[in-house]
Amino acid sequence: MTPFFTVRVRPQVRVHADPARGCRVSGLARVPVPVAAPPAPAATSTGASLVAPTSLVALGSLHRRPPRPVAPVVPDWAPVPGLAELVRDARREQVDGLGWFQVGRRVRAAARARAVATQRAAVLAAAAEHRRSEDRSGLARAYERLVVNDEETVLATLARVLGEMGSPAAAVGVDHRELTLVVVVPDVSVLPEEYPVTGPGGNLEVRPVTAGLAGEWYRQLVAGQAVLATRQAFAACPGLDLAAVVVVRQPAPRREHAGGPGADVLLATRLSRSRLDRLHWAAVTAWDVVETAGDQTLVAAGEAGALAPLDLGDQPGLADLAAAVEF
Repeated sequence: MTPFFTVRVRPQVRVHADPARGCRVSGLARVPVPVAAPPAPAATSTGASLVAPTSLVALGSLHRRPPRPVAPVVPDWAPVPGLAELVRDARREQVDGLGWFQVGRRVRAAARARAVATQRAAVLAAAAEHRRSEDRSGLARAYERLVVNDEETVLATLARVLGEMGSPAAAVGVDHRELTLVVVVPDVSVLPEEYPVTGPGGNLEVRPVTAGLAGEWYRQLVAGQAVLATRQAFAACPGLDLAAVVVVRQPAPRREHAGGPGADVLLATRLSRSRLDRLHWAAVTAWDVVETAGDQTLVAAGEAGALAPLDLGDQPGLADLAAAVEF
């Protein structure tokens, strides 16, 4: 009997998956997020899309992409009005209603205006510094919660980071130092039907993609997205050591049925930060990473070596996770 593959899915969390654009997560608590990632580059004809790379070069090197850097969130502090601006405003208030020939009163009003403006500037500066101090303290506390793997903070952080990247992955639970990560992949139809090769005479030829070759490419796509999402999650959350990664795909219409899972599960594996850090990335394929660095890996082979959906009858944890994914 296949051992249970345990995962953690936070109650009320739902993954809303779009095979063409990525994932968003609902049911998360609203908590301060201390880091953010820069937006992902736009998809191009060279296959830059994170969701469905369209070139064979991009497909084969997904797992080698370094994690995008994350940076501390910088609060958007409103500027404090300068003293000159405050003096102008106060002077208009003080001389309002005074005639041009009331010179003495206008002089005294101008003097009062400077005193009032100076006092207002001090009050505004103190209030602004108080807000900045509170914001800095709040972000520091949020980062401390991130480092100790507070589940709400980790999930909110990865929802922002992966969402800003346009990643097809979503974090759904944290158990101590282990993250549960869902990765959504498109079906095999995203792969090209033909590919170029150099013939015996040096001429470029176009050959049809065989079922076996398509299956190999699709395994690399599935594994590449799993590894890429895991590396990004580890980069954003320094307290995490393990990731239970589950790769899912929208089920074919014939497989949909009432009460069944919301997604087909193609791959489930555990990846550790320490094993990934020891890899020589230029020398391994994405599937090599899963086979050599993955633990408790579950995968089913279909025709011509293609990936087939896992039977979740004896995997209640994976079945619950699949049911939390909506297309």
